[in-house]
Amino acid sequence: MPAGDVVFFPVISAFFFNTPNCFQGPENLTVKSMREQIKPFINSVRNMSVTVDGSPVKPLRVDSTPFPVAIPADNIFNPDGCGTDVPFPPGVYSPSVADGYYVKLENLKPRPKPYEIHFNAEAGSDYLGNKTVQDVTYHLTVMSVLSK
Repeated sequence: MPAGDVVFFPVISAFFFNTPNCFQGPENLTVKSMREQIKPFINSVRNMSVTVDGSPVKPLRVDSTPFPVAIPADNIFNPDGCGTDVPFPPGVYSPSVADGYYVKLENLKPRPKPYEIHFNAEAGSDYLGNKTVQDVTYHLTVMSVLSK
């Protein structure tokens, strides 16, 4: 990546977007009700850590402003996105919300050796069958940008 750029990434997050007639009734959900759906999952986060070259970095909890989501016809939710043999229809879904823990890295200096960014977190419950475990390592090379 070019020196001077900012790296912003989720350590662990959840999102919810309004999808009338697809795993919800025909009504539009409110931002408040969608936030209430994802909050318990993010509140359950544990065993979270982030390091850059072995030094700890503190993630911040970020709750998004509402936003639209554009879903294409050939999407990751199909062929059964809305239930057995019911495809997830393409379109723009709004409102949507996200909540989670994120890291923002600034001022990474160019160097020959890549930065090692490692993060892990767990959330959810084995009992409910929705446990999420993440353990990710990035090797990020920062390079000087030559001016023209």
